[in-house]
Amino acid sequence: MKIFILSVACFVVLFCALQFGQFDRPVFAQTPPTIRTLSVQVNDLVYDPYSKLMYGSVPSSVGANGNSVVVIDPVTGNIGPYIFIGSEPNRLALSDDGKYLYISLNGSSSIRRLNLATRVAETPFSLGTSAFYGPYTAEDIEVRPGCPDDIAVSLIRPGVSPRHGGVALFSNGVRRQNLTQEHTGSNVIEFCSSTAWLYGYNNETTEFGFRRISVNDTGLKEIDVVGNFFGGFGSDFRCSGGLGYSTNGRAFDPQSKSLLGTFNLSTSGGSAGSGLVRPDATVNRVFYFLPVSSTAQIRVFDMTTFLSVGTIDVPNVAGTASSLIRWGTDGLAFRTSSSAASGNQVVLVQSPLVSGISAGAVTASAAAFLPGRVAPESIATIFGTGLSAATATATTIPLPSSLAGVTVLVKDSFGMERNASLFFVSPNQINYLVPAGTAMGNATITINNAGTLITGGVNIGTVVPGLFSASANGQGVAAAVALRVKADGSQSFELVALFDTALNRFVTRPIDLGPETDRVFLILFGTGLRLRSDPAKIIARIGCADTTVAFAGAQGDLVGVDQVNLPIPRTLIGRGEMDVALTLDGQSTNFVKVNIK
Repeated sequence: MKIFILSVACFVVLFCALQFGQFDRPVFAQTPPTIRTLSVQVNDLVYDPYSKLMYGSVPSSVGANGNSVVVIDPVTGNIGPYIFIGSEPNRLALSDDGKYLYISLNGSSSIRRLNLATRVAETPFSLGTSAFYGPYTAEDIEVRPGCPDDIAVSLIRPGVSPRHGGVALFSNGVRRQNLTQEHTGSNVIEFCSSTAWLYGYNNETTEFGFRRISVNDTGLKEIDVVGNFFGGFGSDFRCSGGLGYSTNGRAFDPQSKSLLGTFNLSTSGGSAGSGLVRPDATVNRVFYFLPVSSTAQIRVFDMTTFLSVGTIDVPNVAGTASSLIRWGTDGLAFRTSSSAASGNQVVLVQSPLVSGISAGAVTASAAAFLPGRVAPESIATIFGTGLSAATATATTIPLPSSLAGVTVLVKDSFGMERNASLFFVSPNQINYLVPAGTAMGNATITINNAGTLITGGVNIGTVVPGLFSASANGQGVAAAVALRVKADGSQSFELVALFDTALNRFVTRPIDLGPETDRVFLILFGTGLRLRSDPAKIIARIGCADTTVAFAGAQGDLVGVDQVNLPIPRTLIGRGEMDVALTLDGQSTNFVKVNIK
């Protein structure tokens, strides 16, 4: 079902911005490689992309600042404040909306939730007690996507081997009825985009089983297990873009349980390495931290080709490293435990290898505004200076290849050159259509401003999906409409965003799902997703519910614009404002918001 609704949707800045160039985004700065070491002892480390701050769990052994969560600004290096949280904080998990930070407290066998907006800690909730071995502690914790009130916990039975105590799901501190089995199970766990599936791995017995676990309102149920899937005591994995990446160099599809590729982690001696892993689909990179004597290495791989794109040497790493995380445009970080003489550090790394953004003008998706990657036939935005002597907007279809004396040439990885069609040009910004047929890989962008040449680089991916927002910055209320189909087949469109003049911004307009005989669809607009593979593999999420995809492809009437039609589940009635996101072909969109009455 494909609906053309330009007359309804043009109220949002999305389409008008494409025609009249009303985007207002900063130029992305190019940061030279830097390595900074902060003297701060933490057990775990996470980064909140909303506040752009890191949070670390501080043990009691620190002294006066112990038993707390510490706030770290990775840009300035400032440490503090310390927020008291409870006895022996260990594992950390962030909700994907940046609302809550969950902290496991080993000293009280509980978990506590910190509201990041107010920095007020809520009442801890108990993890329960094993019938024979005493109170549980948490080995791993993960917040359910789109469900900031739900957290999955891999439990530890104290003083026994195997230590695994099952995996439980807690909602606002109350444990759901069903949990997985003890003894042999999922020591480490990950959600991979879907709210309906949790994945786990047994890294303490030779079964080395990878598990799929279904998630619903009653709790958790183990569905199946694959033994020796990626093998190894102490192995772990992380997810990004709906795909999994193990610490020993395997890329895999967690739902189909199929191996996709292997990254070469061999050391200079020829042996295979294993360390820490952090994938990031937004930059098409997988990062591996490998402890190679006192100079550790962060190896950077292309997520699509599985090939190395470079290595970052990190000298003088003391102690055992863990908690490898991404931060900012070009940052990585990890923490170290103490060694005999030193350690207890947070190491901040910044490098162009992290972002993949080359020097010069920066290209980003015109929907998500994530820099460095775009897809063929998608709408892209160039940020820079001196891009044009004047401001001009295209007024004809087909779009022109020259505006105000400016042209944009795209040279792809095969050396093919194509002129881009232009929506809009200005001194600091150009909106253009990535030419059809542009090959995957690194491309060079050349802006010719009346004879003055400005260059930049961008990575071309088959699918680089982004969703437009009403505010035309990739954040906040969705640039979307609701389609209501009544029992008699009649259809009507309804706005999902309104401009609040008092607040001077777009706000969500509640969608009333109406009687059970009504079917209501959310019609989203984006770019960079029309070349997706199997539509049945798209993971679509509205708040805390997965939903099917009725259509995902080119919108057909608006150049470069893609459309996604999602039926809104009636289980969401009364849930209020929530995030919407898609994951397809190993890539995830930005979050946009809707409101369900």
